[in-house]
Amino acid sequence: MNPIDLTHPGLLISIVNHENTENALRLASRFRECAKTLLIDSGSALTGEEVKHFDVVLPNVYYAGLFNESLRQTLNRPDIEILLFVCSDVTTEDASLLVDRLAQAFSDDSIGVYTPSCTGRSLEFCRRLETGALREIPFVDGFIFAVRRSVLRELQPIDVDVNLLGWGIDVRISYVAASMQLRTVVDDGVAVYHPPDCGYDQALAFDQMTTWLASHGDGSLRYFQLSRRLKRLSRYRLSRLAQGVVSPLELKLFRLLARRSILRFRTSGRRSK
Repeated sequence: MNPIDLTHPGLLISIVNHENTENALRLASRFRECAKTLLIDSGSALTGEEVKHFDVVLPNVYYAGLFNESLRQTLNRPDIEILLFVCSDVTTEDASLLVDRLAQAFSDDSIGVYTPSCTGRSLEFCRRLETGALREIPFVDGFIFAVRRSVLRELQPIDVDVNLLGWGIDVRISYVAASMQLRTVVDDGVAVYHPPDCGYDQALAFDQMTTWLASHGDGSLRYFQLSRRLKRLSRYRLSRLAQGVVSPLELKLFRLLARRSILRFRTSGRRSK
């Protein structure tokens, strides 16, 4: 953790690592120049010298355990208002620009969740477009995102017995933000690169995610299903340049359906008490 005065004192950056140590150390070096930065490892084969650079060293707890530790670290620090969660396979050329753009975005009180755009493997609606601006999207991708403390306070740690691989926390976070009437946005003004390989069984991750989202007993799973429908609409556009873009009309329809789902579960919850 940095002992120096920082540009963004209310921001905590959590860089999480498993066997991608060289890039994790590079990311930490860049981000520590502009915000409080935690470096957390999960089961990597670290040398004695590498261990010295990490704030938290865990056994292999997978993605879910790394997010849970980041959540715990954030909520235990009353001075932190924003968590930026970064997986160590992400590459960024300008960490300072990313942090500045993030801070500017969160100056808008209507924004609850933020992500830079991506030039590598990511959700269609998170891929970089030439707008240079913020775009509202259904949910972020789990390898890099920033969240308000008010949203994090409403989350429970991921149940690792159900969802060890951790898919769906991005959906859950954006669902909780939407239920608080906060927006999720992607920023075309700054981009990161995410490599194509993932190193785990995606079918298993998907099954764990849907089971975990359903276990909340609210609209989380329905929110994900609506988002997939929106993604299919954007994927099959006639214009390839428009693929991945969520039009204002589609976004309005998504918001209406998502809001209806959120209200239905809130109402059924009140009736069951």
